[in-house]
Amino acid sequence: MDSRKIQLPARPAIIDLKRFHKFLKRRLELDVSNDYTPEAIQAAQFVLQGVDMRSFDYQDEDHGAVRLDMHSTYLPLACQTQFVESVVKEAKHVSQTDRSEQQRSCYAIIRSATPLGKAEKDANARKIKSIIHSALDRAKQHVELCRDQVNNEYDSWFATTAYSLARMGHFEMDRIDTKKTRVDNQGGKFKIQNVAQQMKPQQLQPAITGLIPYGKLVKSRNHEDLKIELLFRKVQETEIPESITDRKTKLKQLELDRLVSAGMEARAAAAQAKKYFQKQSEAPFKLNDD
Repeated sequence: MDSRKIQLPARPAIIDLKRFHKFLKRRLELDVSNDYTPEAIQAAQFVLQGVDMRSFDYQDEDHGAVRLDMHSTYLPLACQTQFVESVVKEAKHVSQTDRSEQQRSCYAIIRSATPLGKAEKDANARKIKSIIHSALDRAKQHVELCRDQVNNEYDSWFATTAYSLARMGHFEMDRIDTKKTRVDNQGGKFKIQNVAQQMKPQQLQPAITGLIPYGKLVKSRNHEDLKIELLFRKVQETEIPESITDRKTKLKQLELDRLVSAGMEARAAAAQAKKYFQKQSEAPFKLNDD
């Protein structure tokens, strides 16, 4: 081993290439155009034509190149569309806290980009690993965007997204304001009554109308009353039925004849004689036991 003293070089300067790149862009005043790229315009035209740009078939001669460029250039967007089972599960998680729509939106955004499929073997283990890898990949993309941002573009985008998920910026507030405006404009007006709430003709009692319902007549207290009524209506005693049901049937027919002879329309007379009759005799026709 050489015993001579080794002269170590001075501490080398560390250059941050990303910041150096930003410095060069500012110094050279590069023209950063806001126009869409030809690939993006072509992809939009394919979507209008019904082409599925979500497919991972990059071997397609007509759309594969554009599809690969879009998938490799832009980050996937969080989607609110969920299956019914996923929505029910999110609602169950949110109901354990405060049932807020803000938390539900956060759940939907996270779940939309999380692989939740099941494998044939070791389903739980593979699912947990895929969720972890998916979270790392998404976090890595945001770290790179945060480092490569120009003029705080990423910070502004993140602040806008955070505000849209917060209470004051959530779409729930727009819906609440719309409801308040509708209440202020229509609160002084009465709601139109539905069929069940509309006024119905009051059913008058026999003491007022003089009509006695057949349903209130029972054998224990009205059996003889029916006999007296039928005798008063010129029915021979030998022709009076014994059962109270047959006596009611006989009285219904006599009441119908009376109403028709009095000038009532046949249909209205039949409807009234089927349920009620006008007492003609002096029979008490008590409708209660007391």
